[in-house]
Amino acid sequence: MRLAGQVLITLITWRSHVSGSIPLSFAATDQAVHHCRTIARHLKVRSRQQEGIILSRHFSRGPVR
Repeated sequence: MRLAGQVLITLITWRSHVSGSIPLSFAATDQAVHHCRTIARHLKVRSRQQEGIILSRHFSRGPVR
């Protein structure tokens, strides 16, 4: 599970390169949550618990180990 945050950051970086519309430091808004959930679906995250971990890891902006 520790890799989830790192993978999320990687995907956000990749998506921002592709679309140019997702900055790494976007605020915790409904749109940001939607993007995180979309990415979580791409990662095949099925449970609400895993989704919550990804969302909290992203919005806490803690160090990615």
